[in-house]
Amino acid sequence: MKKVEIGSAVIVVDEVGVTHNALVTNTWGPGEYEDDAPGPTINVAILAADETKTDSYGRQVERLPSTQHQKATSAPGRYWY
Repeated sequence: MKKVEIGSAVIVVDEVGVTHNALVTNTWGPGEYEDDAPGPTINVAILAADETKTDSYGRQVERLPSTQHQKATSAPGRYWY
C-alpha cells in the first residue's frame, strides 16, 4: 500500500509533457492506494521550468491544481505518479 499526503514528494508531468519534482499541497479522496489502483487527486507546487522566472527568493513557484494520478487518466500530460 502506498500513501500520499500533504507534504509528500511526487513526480508530475505537466500539460506539455515536461516532468517535474513536486510537493503535494492538498489531496482529495483516500491518501492510501494500491499499486494497481489510482491514487487521489492532488494539488501540487513545482518550480517554474522557465529559468528566467526568478525573484529575490530564487526560482518562482507554480501550482498545478486538481492533478490526477497517472492510472486515473489517459491524458498525455497533467498527471502525477
